[in-house]
Amino acid sequence: MKRTKWWWTLLSVLFIGLGILMFRRYSGNDGYIYRLPSQSKAIAMVDIKNLIDASESDEELMKLITNVDFVRDGGIDWMKHLFCFVTNKDVVGFLLPVSDEDKVITHIQNMEKKGRCGRIDKQFGIYWTVIDNNWVVGFDDEAMLIMGPGMGSDMMLKQEIRKCFEQKKQQSGVYSSQYAAVNETQAAVALVSQADVLSLFYDTELLSGLPEHTDLKDLNVTANIRFEKNKVVIQAGMESDNDELNAYMDTLFVMGEKLDGTYADYVTDEAMLWACVNTEGASLLKNLRKNLVSRTFLLGLNMCVDADLMIRSIEGDVAFTLYGMEKEGTPDYIVHAQLDNKDFLEQAPYWSGGNRPNSGITFKNFGHNSFYLGYGSQDGYFGVKDETLYLTSHPKNIKSENGEAKKLSQWRKEITSGYFFVWLNIKSLLQETLKEQLKTREDGNHILSDLLLFEDMVIHVSPSRKITIELCAGEGTNVIKELLSNEEY
Repeated sequence: MKRTKWWWTLLSVLFIGLGILMFRRYSGNDGYIYRLPSQSKAIAMVDIKNLIDASESDEELMKLITNVDFVRDGGIDWMKHLFCFVTNKDVVGFLLPVSDEDKVITHIQNMEKKGRCGRIDKQFGIYWTVIDNNWVVGFDDEAMLIMGPGMGSDMMLKQEIRKCFEQKKQQSGVYSSQYAAVNETQAAVALVSQADVLSLFYDTELLSGLPEHTDLKDLNVTANIRFEKNKVVIQAGMESDNDELNAYMDTLFVMGEKLDGTYADYVTDEAMLWACVNTEGASLLKNLRKNLVSRTFLLGLNMCVDADLMIRSIEGDVAFTLYGMEKEGTPDYIVHAQLDNKDFLEQAPYWSGGNRPNSGITFKNFGHNSFYLGYGSQDGYFGVKDETLYLTSHPKNIKSENGEAKKLSQWRKEITSGYFFVWLNIKSLLQETLKEQLKTREDGNHILSDLLLFEDMVIHVSPSRKITIELCAGEGTNVIKELLSNEEY
């Protein structure tokens, strides 16, 4: 019996010691995070260490960072998470970890001599100052809080900061769902915000279809930026605990069924852009008629062929490939669409009636189930090949296809698991459209050198209502390192 008590005593001591060690290891130096406001409409987190780890070389990054006096000598620990937030009173704030209180004081005193901030005052165990008569600053030996904008004498801002310093850990924003969301991303930059905070949601058609009795504050917008060796990944999404809002968001993000991805195998190295969506013909026709330009085009087209019937026959992937621009400024393209049926071909013998002198339209057969349609200076070729309806600016685009291209093979999973996909050949796009325009800007060459680092850009939508943008450089390229090497120090 005594031996059993002895073992329990030893185990208890070990567990207590381990607990103290773990506490010191994981929370002892991060007390600053408990100064996050208890209720925030938005939280953003920046992780500079994440950038350094992704670059595998901190020399260039630290050289850039330490060019700023406040970073080099300001007493802030920039290797810990930095936070920006919007409080429930619509106050914008920043939370920074303090590593050396004396250095912070010295730096602010130097700013005061330059007329950039007020005198340092200490009250309630907190140092205070005001920057540019707009931003109230409070700090101690663990954390710095900056809130504003407002008048330098604004007591409300001071009260908000003091409340954050004096709140209990359990009351802090660390225990909020927003903090959990930004912290779990492990991204260089992460944001979670109520939709009503972001002005981009106002005065847009996005609000017109919202269900009645719903509020944008119940909808969270998430975004994050991750840096990988040869790419930059930007992801954004929307989520809510409100079932009505989630159902409405599905109508915006979910376009038809998941992509089949067959037409991705038609994209060659010469292509400039490829976009694909899965849809049903009747729905596609309804959306086309909402647009004035496409509606007018369909009216003219239906004078010659039964375009409405063709579009209604579509069911599945619809893909658009752009190869470039002709000398006359007309696009070189091809559109592929999966068909549910080919009944419209029974009407083909009657389509030649469109060749009327006043119609402006020229129509003729161009082979088996292939047709030519001319309107003014525009040439178009369309037809059916196997179970695919195609429309192209030139018949060479059909003849060159073999369905075995590998250009988009690395994104096969993203294509077939999502509802929408776009690929851009950045170098080709720059050569064709943007290069000369950028050269007219004073910083054009600098922007061009940054953009030319990347070869591809892809945009895809996942079932979880996440939009992902990937900027991809060549294999083995360290994106952060290359971007920093273009900076002038």
